Amino acid sequence: MLPGWTASGRHTTRRCSRSCRTWRNINSHYRSPEGIRCGGMVAAKFDHATSRNVDPQLHSHVFVVNAVHTGDGSFRANEPRAIFQDQKSLGLLYRQALARELSERGFEVEVRDRSQMFIELKGIDPHLVEHFSSRRLAIEEQVERWRTEGRFAEVPHARLYEMAALESRDPKRSITREEVTRIFERGFEECGTSFAQVRRELERGRELAISRTAPDASRVVELAVRDLTEREAVLDRARLLDQAVLVSGGEHSVAELNLAIDGGTPDVQRLGRDARGRELYTTREMLELESRNLERIREFPAFESVARAPEVEAYLELWQEKKGVRLTAGQKAEVHLELTGSRGVALTIGDPGTAKTSTLEIIERFNEEVLCPEGREHLSVNLSYTGKAARELSLATGRPALTLDSFENTNPASKFALQRANGEPPMLVVAGEKILIPEGRETQVVLRVDEAGFLGARQAERLLDVADELRQRGVRVKLHLLGDSKQMQGIQAGDLLRQVRELGLKEEVDYAHLTEILRQRDPGLLEIAKGLNREDRELAVNAREALRSLERRQEVLEIADPLELHRATVEHYLEESRKLSRTPERAAVGETQQVLLVTTTNEARRDLNREIRQARVTGGEIEEGRSFPVLTPVRQGITVEGYQLGDTLHFSGERTEDGRTVAWGARLHAEGKVVGLDRERNRVQVELSFETLDRQRRKVVREVVKDFSAAELPGRTTLLREEERSFSVGDRIVTLKNDRGVGVQNGSLGVVREIDATGRMRVDMEGREVSLDLKTYRHVDHAYALTIQKSQGATVEHSILYAPVHRKKGMELEPGNELESYGRMSYNALNVAVTRARFATRVLTNSIEDLERSVQFVDRKSSTLDKAREPVREITRAQQREITEPAHVLHRRIEELERVMLKRGDGVRRAPSLEHIVPLVRAPGLRIPEQVLQVRQVQKVVERQLELTLPKLPGMGFKI
Repeated sequence: MLPGWTASGRHTTRRCSRSCRTWRNINSHYRSPEGIRCGGMVAAKFDHATSRNVDPQLHSHVFVVNAVHTGDGSFRANEPRAIFQDQKSLGLLYRQALARELSERGFEVEVRDRSQMFIELKGIDPHLVEHFSSRRLAIEEQVERWRTEGRFAEVPHARLYEMAALESRDPKRSITREEVTRIFERGFEECGTSFAQVRRELERGRELAISRTAPDASRVVELAVRDLTEREAVLDRARLLDQAVLVSGGEHSVAELNLAIDGGTPDVQRLGRDARGRELYTTREMLELESRNLERIREFPAFESVARAPEVEAYLELWQEKKGVRLTAGQKAEVHLELTGSRGVALTIGDPGTAKTSTLEIIERFNEEVLCPEGREHLSVNLSYTGKAARELSLATGRPALTLDSFENTNPASKFALQRANGEPPMLVVAGEKILIPEGRETQVVLRVDEAGFLGARQAERLLDVADELRQRGVRVKLHLLGDSKQMQGIQAGDLLRQVRELGLKEEVDYAHLTEILRQRDPGLLEIAKGLNREDRELAVNAREALRSLERRQEVLEIADPLELHRATVEHYLEESRKLSRTPERAAVGETQQVLLVTTTNEARRDLNREIRQARVTGGEIEEGRSFPVLTPVRQGITVEGYQLGDTLHFSGERTEDGRTVAWGARLHAEGKVVGLDRERNRVQVELSFETLDRQRRKVVREVVKDFSAAELPGRTTLLREEERSFSVGDRIVTLKNDRGVGVQNGSLGVVREIDATGRMRVDMEGREVSLDLKTYRHVDHAYALTIQKSQGATVEHSILYAPVHRKKGMELEPGNELESYGRMSYNALNVAVTRARFATRVLTNSIEDLERSVQFVDRKSSTLDKAREPVREITRAQQREITEPAHVLHRRIEELERVMLKRGDGVRRAPSLEHIVPLVRAPGLRIPEQVLQVRQVQKVVERQLELTLPKLPGMGFKI
């Protein structure tokens, strides 16, 4: 509609099609006897200049022909799964290319939403944009109408707008070019302007030089890779390109970003393709790190224990007799593994509810009662990934425990190296306690890591560094990892637990597997828990059979209507939570049943918490209480859209190579307020306050505003948002931040016993009394419902899984490609949710069929050790010319199109000729299907054009 807009859009989509050949390679798939293979896409592109409401709206439709050009020159049927799954990526790439093209043609572009790359031209009156945005208004009106009627209350926000777009759109209709012109002219007049005036203003803007201060494309890719490799060792190219687009914000062409990935960024390493044909990448650092960690574990020196196997066996018999319990074979193996194992690395895998953590008490008592009286010592250092698990480890062993993060801060490898250089004895600091390691042959140290499945590659390296430093002092050191890879996966990059288990199966490290489940008291539920963790068949089969067993027990409830599903979940929770406890000890004192409701998303958790609490207030169980401001963690992205004015930003710093945390951006652990957001530059302005001394040596508070790139904040800061929560006596709460001074951990559950008007409360934390002050510790929320991640490690009497899933509509989605607001249901999530309960569990879903499909996917962390390494691609001169040299032929075609579309003299753009057709060009030697050759001419309606283009692929010798 605007000068150069439609033309640049066509240029953009051509450039996008040409530049995104790698994306297209990934998504142009066909099936072969060897599996999914990649080929060239055959597609037709329709450029549209108006919406169905006849508003100016530049967009394109790409019609993919069911024909993939293979490497041998033949054609096969298309396998469209990847195209379907990558729709969002396609939109990002299209808008990125469009933004860059407009900028190159002299227009200034304003990014309105960087997370989706929604853009507008600068210099257009907002009233004009609003007038010609009738589709958006229609969608918003439809959403508001549904909300007023109480319909689709549980449908996620993004999905609701998608539904409204389909519901409210006008039917297709024929309209003449003259009618379109009159509609547009009338719209310009109503806004007090004209097309010619807007065109002149834009042309004046094009005469001004647009300064480009964007970083190099390699720096953009580097930032994208830094963020992604915090969580995964191996990156899907499509995901990497998406992330690079968000960092770039239209400042680079898609071709530039592709070249930066393909050899233009020094640390990026291509790994090859997976079974689905997707290109995989990592960093050289991660590739070397994972390989080095595994090699160091293999080469860990043998362990000569101060304990002897016969005395350990005798003590186990005595323990069973004294406690009146029977230890499982796995528990006995775990004890022998740590005390008398001959290898320096030990691994204990424990299925859910097998008591792998509580078994460690036996080791500590053996040390106190048998070893220490004889001058021998087995000194354990208890570590865990989360504060909650560290506390449970401490309670089980009777010794202090701390998180891996805290251990790294207080015990970096460099500290032990300095002690060694100074001739000082090695000393550890654990939970504030200084532990001097005695020198001598009768002492051994075990670095015990619970929840080892969450141990990232970088953390593992730093832990191995500490072990090496201690060994250099002559200390006998053992590394004991405990975990379960079949539960929720870790956050950090790497898959060490699975790799060490493979070494254990090969007897290269000491290995024990606890399989006898002790948690479940109900025989039927016990069998389901056992079936979920069988290893003689695929885990997907375990999940399917477990769900069917629950169905036979009538423990799976299917309710298609979202509102009714939500209501049934709340009612079931209230019913079960009011029942008397099934545990005799708790029932004797009148305690009610312990109930845990778990969800897959924070959105569902918040809604369920609010409704359950309101129901308890209405029922007279608790009072309404007072409202207090609390801080809730917010997931950070790499764009400013993840931030809001007034958010709190906690500066947690960054790690050095030896594990120390150093300040970044502000003083370590400083907190600031978000006071500004610059979407165009993707910058966040943060106001920081700090105390200092003035010239008279008096304390004064200074304030400073700092400007940060949103792409550099994740991993170095934590984002918190202030929200209101009401609390009263009887409320169930969860703490969200570790605080040793207060005595709480992230994920600790409790019940409010007392609370005053100022927010001071007394909380029963599962038998332990804790005092909280909501003025100083604001990291609290309701705990009627929790996410599955927060529930891991919990044991309750009755568990409830709220599991709405995305309904299958012809194309099966894989985990990670489900609509985000529906959450992630998988085998791992089902295993954790069901095995929390001792007596009973209930699953509520909108579709049993689709839930069964979802839980058959198994979440696993990616690893560079699973992929084949490929050499780095070199950027060819031809590829470089594609970016730096102008496309003269293409420009001429655009100019010709502009002459056709623009009526001379008055600046009013005309619709393209109905006879305008871009021919399909046969490339030499290319066998085109007969059906394609029969395409001769396509009748067009106004503003629609067909371009049949064939991709330029390496070594195939054809081009547009």
